[in-house]
Amino acid sequence: MGTVAYSLFPIPCSLYDEQWSNTVVLRLTMDILSLGWVSLLVIFTFSISMVVWARNGF
Repeated sequence: MGTVAYSLFPIPCSLYDEQWSNTVVLRLTMDILSLGWVSLLVIFTFSISMVVWARNGF
């Protein structure tokens, strides 16, 4: 049984089909969206902490 070339992890050819490929794209998309939301929350939290620090507390 061969493996798919150019893959980060070897994948048996019998497992590499359209559904698996769509699953990988969906997971990658969800990871990018999650990273975006996390970045937004970090920036928001950091901005609030800077305001609190500038005012020397609540």
